[in-house]
Amino acid sequence: MALHIKNIFRSISRVCMVGISPHCRQISTASVCFKERPSTESQINWDRLPVPKKPKPDRWNEKRALFGENDCKDVLGDGSYHLKRNIKIGPLWLRGWRGNEMQRLIRKRNHQGAHLGPKAHEDIRKRLKYLYKRFNKYATRGRLRD
Repeated sequence: MALHIKNIFRSISRVCMVGISPHCRQISTASVCFKERPSTESQINWDRLPVPKKPKPDRWNEKRALFGENDCKDVLGDGSYHLKRNIKIGPLWLRGWRGNEMQRLIRKRNHQGAHLGPKAHEDIRKRLKYLYKRFNKYATRGRLRD
Protein backbone atom coordinates (compact mmCIF):
# COMPACT_ATOMS: atom_id res chain seq x y z
CA MET A 1 0.00 0.00 0.00
CA ALA A 2 2.78 2.45 0.95
CA LEU A 3 4.66 1.66 -2.27
CA HIS A 4 1.51 2.32 -4.29
CA ILE A 5 1.04 5.75 -2.59
CA LYS A 6 4.68 6.69 -3.34
CA ASN A 7 4.19 5.85 -7.00
CA ILE A 8 1.06 8.02 -7.07
CA PHE A 9 3.03 10.95 -5.62
CA ARG A 10 5.78 10.53 -8.18
CA SER A 11 3.33 10.61 -11.06
CA ILE A 12 1.53 13.74 -9.85
CA SER A 13 4.55 15.71 -8.63
CA ARG A 14 3.38 19.13 -9.86
CA VAL A 15 -0.35 18.87 -9.12
CA CYS A 16 -1.74 19.68 -5.70
CA MET A 17 -4.68 17.48 -4.84
CA VAL A 18 -5.84 18.79 -1.46
CA GLY A 19 -3.92 20.80 1.08
CA ILE A 20 -2.94 24.19 2.45
CA SER A 21 0.30 24.68 0.56
CA PRO A 22 1.10 23.52 -2.96
CA HIS A 23 3.59 21.06 -1.48
CA CYS A 24 1.05 19.25 0.73
CA ARG A 25 -1.00 16.40 -0.63
CA GLN A 26 -3.69 14.50 1.21
CA ILE A 27 -4.99 11.03 0.51
CA SER A 28 -7.82 9.96 2.80
CA THR A 29 -6.78 10.85 6.36
CA ALA A 30 -2.98 10.69 5.92
CA SER A 31 -1.31 13.88 4.72
CA VAL A 32 2.20 13.97 3.29
CA CYS A 33 4.15 17.22 2.77
CA PHE A 34 7.26 17.36 0.66
CA LYS A 35 9.07 19.84 -1.53
CA GLU A 36 10.30 19.02 -4.96
CA ARG A 37 14.09 18.96 -5.19
CA PRO A 38 15.73 21.43 -7.54
CA SER A 39 17.24 20.08 -10.69
CA THR A 40 20.82 18.87 -10.44
CA GLU A 41 21.64 20.59 -13.69
CA SER A 42 22.89 24.12 -13.30
CA GLN A 43 21.18 26.89 -15.23
CA ILE A 44 24.57 28.51 -15.83
CA ASN A 45 26.91 27.08 -18.40
CA TRP A 46 30.19 27.34 -16.52
CA ASP A 47 32.30 26.37 -19.53
CA ARG A 48 31.38 29.52 -21.46
CA LEU A 49 31.85 32.06 -18.66
CA PRO A 50 34.93 34.26 -19.05
CA VAL A 51 37.59 34.02 -16.37
CA PRO A 52 38.05 37.40 -14.68
CA LYS A 53 41.49 38.80 -15.35
CA LYS A 54 43.43 40.23 -12.44
CA PRO A 55 44.92 43.62 -13.16
CA LYS A 56 48.70 43.54 -13.22
CA PRO A 57 50.19 45.82 -10.57
CA ASP A 58 52.32 48.70 -11.72
CA ARG A 59 55.74 47.78 -10.33
CA TRP A 60 57.14 51.27 -10.92
CA ASN A 61 54.45 53.51 -9.47
CA GLU A 62 55.68 56.35 -7.27
CA LYS A 63 55.05 54.57 -3.96
CA ARG A 64 56.97 51.43 -4.95
CA ALA A 65 59.74 53.25 -6.78
CA LEU A 66 60.55 55.51 -3.84
CA PHE A 67 60.15 52.87 -1.13
CA GLY A 68 63.23 52.81 1.11
CA GLU A 69 64.97 55.73 -0.58
CA ASN A 70 66.08 57.19 2.75
CA ASP A 71 67.22 53.95 4.37
CA CYS A 72 70.88 54.49 3.52
CA LYS A 73 70.94 58.27 3.82
CA ASP A 74 73.96 58.52 6.13
CA VAL A 75 75.76 55.24 5.50
CA LEU A 76 78.91 56.92 4.21
CA GLY A 77 78.47 60.13 6.20
CA ASP A 78 79.86 61.21 9.54
CA GLY A 79 76.79 60.08 11.50
CA SER A 80 75.38 63.55 12.07
CA TYR A 81 72.25 62.91 9.97
CA HIS A 82 69.49 61.02 11.77
CA LEU A 83 66.60 59.25 10.03
CA LYS A 84 64.02 60.97 12.23
CA ARG A 85 64.66 64.09 10.11
CA ASN A 86 62.92 62.26 7.23
CA ILE A 87 59.57 62.25 9.02
CA LYS A 88 57.39 64.87 7.34
CA ILE A 89 53.93 63.97 8.65
CA GLY A 90 52.41 64.15 12.11
CA PRO A 91 52.53 66.78 14.84
CA LEU A 92 55.86 68.50 15.38
CA TRP A 93 56.00 67.50 19.03
CA LEU A 94 55.75 63.79 18.12
CA ARG A 95 58.19 63.51 15.21
CA GLY A 96 61.02 61.12 16.00
CA TRP A 97 59.89 60.62 19.60
CA ARG A 98 58.92 57.43 21.46
CA GLY A 99 57.19 56.90 24.77
CA ASN A 100 54.09 55.61 26.53
CA GLU A 101 50.70 57.34 26.73
CA MET A 102 51.46 59.27 29.89
CA GLN A 103 54.74 60.60 28.52
CA ARG A 104 52.99 61.54 25.27
CA LEU A 105 50.28 63.51 27.08
CA ILE A 106 52.85 65.33 29.24
CA ARG A 107 54.81 66.22 26.11
CA LYS A 108 51.66 67.44 24.36
CA ARG A 109 50.68 69.55 27.36
CA ASN A 110 54.15 71.10 27.53
CA HIS A 111 54.33 71.88 23.79
CA GLN A 112 50.74 72.94 23.10
CA GLY A 113 49.44 73.89 26.52
CA ALA A 114 48.83 77.56 25.70
CA HIS A 115 47.13 76.74 22.39
CA LEU A 116 44.75 74.09 23.72
CA GLY A 117 41.19 74.99 24.58
CA PRO A 118 39.77 74.59 28.08
CA LYS A 119 37.97 71.32 27.25
CA ALA A 120 41.07 69.69 25.73
CA HIS A 121 43.22 70.91 28.63
CA GLU A 122 40.76 69.46 31.16
CA ASP A 123 40.62 66.13 29.27
CA ILE A 124 44.41 65.86 29.29
CA ARG A 125 44.51 66.71 33.01
CA LYS A 126 41.94 64.02 33.86
CA ARG A 127 43.67 61.39 31.73
CA LEU A 128 47.06 62.22 33.27
CA LYS A 129 45.57 61.93 36.76
CA TYR A 130 44.20 58.46 35.94
CA LEU A 131 47.45 57.29 34.30
CA TYR A 132 49.55 58.60 37.20
CA LYS A 133 47.48 56.53 39.64
CA ARG A 134 47.67 53.48 37.38
CA PHE A 135 51.42 53.63 36.79
CA ASN A 136 52.20 54.23 40.48
CA LYS A 137 49.74 51.73 41.92
CA TYR A 138 52.35 49.06 42.52
CA ALA A 139 55.34 51.38 43.02
CA THR A 140 55.61 50.73 46.77
CA ARG A 141 55.05 46.98 46.61
CA GLY A 142 58.06 45.06 47.83
CA ARG A 143 59.60 48.04 49.63
CA LEU A 144 59.55 48.70 53.33
CA ARG A 145 57.47 51.68 54.39
CA ASP A 146 58.58 54.10 57.14
